[in-house]
Amino acid sequence: MKTNKLLRLLVFIGLMAAFLLSAAAPASSAQAKSELVRLTVINRTDKTIWLKLVGPSYYNLSIPGESTQVYTVSRGEYTQTLWACGAREESDLDMTKSRTLIMPVCGGAAHQAAKAGHKIDLSKTLKVVKVTMKNEDTDSSIFSIFTGPETYVFTFKDEETKVYTIQRGEYSIRYFACGQWTTRTFIANAGKVLEWTCPK
Repeated sequence: MKTNKLLRLLVFIGLMAAFLLSAAAPASSAQAKSELVRLTVINRTDKTIWLKLVGPSYYNLSIPGESTQVYTVSRGEYTQTLWACGAREESDLDMTKSRTLIMPVCGGAAHQAAKAGHKIDLSKTLKVVKVTMKNEDTDSSIFSIFTGPETYVFTFKDEETKVYTIQRGEYSIRYFACGQWTTRTFIANAGKVLEWTCPK
């Protein structure tokens, strides 16, 4: 009789332990889920952009042109490296809560992002501007190398005008025109115009 009571007691204790362990599992699962947050990236350019995040975890993301991608990342603070519109920029990204990153058309801005705390305008980080370059007065082709916030190589035919989106800032330019090499400087701001001339 005592053996039966002892056996029932052991079975009861075993069942209670199993119940308590199974009841704890959902709480543990919910806690694990809370360590992840949603990252939405909206790419309004017509080309793929790349985003590298280094922090609690490492992510290397590519977002095709004119698309929206949604990711789940580990919660925390990240160093973000962005490649877009022919430029590269590194900055901090707070992913302690869900965020939406918006990359507007190159040289544009995502004005609605300023009205929503969870939305970030990536053009504020990248700082690219549209500039116009004119080759109207040289009667020759031009080969140019821009060195500054980024490095660019541009070529122009005679009587050619082009509009480029480049990173804002001051550039040292080495270029070949009219049969010889020369240098000049150029400060790239929004709407700036560069007119090529023959070396003097």
